[in-house]
Amino acid sequence: MALRQIPITSDPDSVFTVDLDGVVFQIRLTLNERTGRFKMDLLTEVGEPIVEGVACVVNFPLLKKFKDLRMPEGDLFFWDSTEKNREPNEDNLGTEVVLLYQEAT
Repeated sequence: MALRQIPITSDPDSVFTVDLDGVVFQIRLTLNERTGRFKMDLLTEVGEPIVEGVACVVNFPLLKKFKDLRMPEGDLFFWDSTEKNREPNEDNLGTEVVLLYQEAT
C-alpha cells in the first residue's frame, strides 16, 4: 500500500481536485474561525457531498468510519512531518502538517 501526499494549502476555505485510486474527487477544507480547527468534506468530481464536516486530526484514518459506495478504496489522514503530533492549523497546514492518501492496492 503506497502513501501519496495530497497538495493542500492553509487557505481557510479551499477546494482541491484529486485522483484517488483512479477516481476523481474534490476535497474541501474549511477553517472554523471560532475554534481554529479545520474540517474536511469529501465530494464527487461534480461536487456532490459524500462526507461532510470530518474533523482534521493527525494520525487518524479520516474516512474509515464512513460507508458510501462512492468513497475511495483507500483512506486519508493528516500527518505532522515534525513528529510533534500537532493538529492542523493556519500556520502549519500544507507545510508541516500534510494530507496523505493510503492507496488501497
